Amino acid sequence: MTITPDQVVSAIYRVEGGTNTHYPYGIKSIHTTNPKQVCLNTVNHALLDYTPHKVDRAFITFLASRYCPVSADRKGNHNWQVNMIQILHITQ
Repeated sequence: MTITPDQVVSAIYRVEGGTNTHYPYGIKSIHTTNPKQVCLNTVNHALLDYTPHKVDRAFITFLASRYCPVSADRKGNHNWQVNMIQILHITQ
C-alpha cells in the first residue's frame, strides 16, 4: 500500500491535536495562515531528503526527527512515531 503525503498530513493533524489546539498541524516555528500547506511542504521536503522516497517506518522516524526531535522531547518523539505508525497502518 502506498501512503501519500496528504495521508501523512492528515495523520499529523490527528497526532498534533487537530481542532483541539492552536497548532493543528504542529507548526510552531513560523506564523502562518495556512499551517496545512506548511505541513505538506515539510512532508514533501522530507520525502525528497529521505531515500527511498516512500513512506515507511524508517521515514516516520526520519520525519519525527524534524517534527518532534529526541533532543527536545525523547518521550514525545517516541509517542509521535507510534501514533503516526498506528494511524497510517504501517506494518513493515
